[in-house]
Amino acid sequence: MKKGIALILILTMIFTLTGCKSSDYKSAVKAMEDGDYAAAAQKLEALDDYQDSRQLLKQCRYALAVEDFNAGNFESALEAFRDLGSYIDAASYAAQAQDALLRRRIAGGWRSDVLDVTELFLAGAESQMEGITEGLEAHDVSLKMVLDCTFAEDGTCSVSASVDDLDGFMEKLNAFFRDMMEETLESEFAAEGLTLDQVYAALGVSDMDGAFQAMTGMTIQEFMDAMSLRELIEAAMEELKYEGAFTIEDGVIQCNGGKIRYNAETDTLELLVNGEEQELLGVERLSLSRK
Repeated sequence: MKKGIALILILTMIFTLTGCKSSDYKSAVKAMEDGDYAAAAQKLEALDDYQDSRQLLKQCRYALAVEDFNAGNFESALEAFRDLGSYIDAASYAAQAQDALLRRRIAGGWRSDVLDVTELFLAGAESQMEGITEGLEAHDVSLKMVLDCTFAEDGTCSVSASVDDLDGFMEKLNAFFRDMMEETLESEFAAEGLTLDQVYAALGVSDMDGAFQAMTGMTIQEFMDAMSLRELIEAAMEELKYEGAFTIEDGVIQCNGGKIRYNAETDTLELLVNGEEQELLGVERLSLSRK
């Protein structure tokens, strides 16, 4: 008799629980139909393996992740899509959310390390002034450049370059060339037993500027101007200007042909330099810090 009563009680509980699950299941489905995926997900989580509750729960979590993504809540969306794994296009959404977070993190202004570009810009002058870059280095005369970049969350960016005191560099370059010519002539005429003063007197001039003009038909300034170094530098700065779109692919920012990586640990950007650029600039990468 007691066993029969116990069996009846167990069966009653099972039917009661089954009825509750059925009711909760129907309620969850109704919430999904109404677009209330948060409420539906909460009910489905409690149903565990009941009917297709697990599959419906994935649908709800996917829909909630899409809502977060569209609302710009990329961190929560990224976490949810990653949890969904290969469900529908969750992996694609996860990649897009990650890229969107990167766009948000890099938004703002950035400035590069100072880059010595003396050799790059004077490479064409070597044929006319052999050893000039080595001489400039020895005399601590250099051309410094920095890159300024601005990134916006909407996927646009701007890039510009500037040199430090171009006028001062040109003045030092002219003075260096004058001194180099003086040293060269002094050495050459000394071998013939002549001093520079004697050479100047023979040419009817009083200094190196006059001697150079007498020998070449142009002043030192005219010679330097003829090489158009200032124009070359200014044109190069203009060429580096860019305003347009940037893209992100596999965590790499691509802007105007350049590839940039974001370092979250140091909160810096690194411009990756290709083989040809490495040879010209003498660096493998160029770091940019927030302004």
